[in-house]
Amino acid sequence: MIPGLWKRFFEERWNEQIPSAVNRGVIYAVYSDYDSDASGPYSLTVGLPVDPRVAVSSRLTRVTIPAGDYLQFTAEGDMPGSLTGAWMRIWEYFSSSNEPRRSYQSDYELHELKNPERVEIFVGIRQD
Repeated sequence: MIPGLWKRFFEERWNEQIPSAVNRGVIYAVYSDYDSDASGPYSLTVGLPVDPRVAVSSRLTRVTIPAGDYLQFTAEGDMPGSLTGAWMRIWEYFSSSNEPRRSYQSDYELHELKNPERVEIFVGIRQD
């Protein structure tokens, strides 16, 4: 599912179809709408940062990354293998520790096109 989404993003040149993009050198992958936790259904949206004051086409979905606390992780190396490995380490980190706890509200990845072998991953955490 996830590799297919990325394949469509690049093959169909979605980045060129977002007229209100404010930075075409950055791609966000936003994980949201978690049903429960990492094992349940969720939504994944891939796109570019856009000006929040500009309407987007009805063919597109606007996703807002909620303000909050996030832990930052980094994937470096050949993609997508290093990204998959980073997410495996993240799942292990949270499964072996009681604090902090994931919020399952929103997580996101920041992909900079000028450095395709590095991805910053931000995982939302709870503050309670």
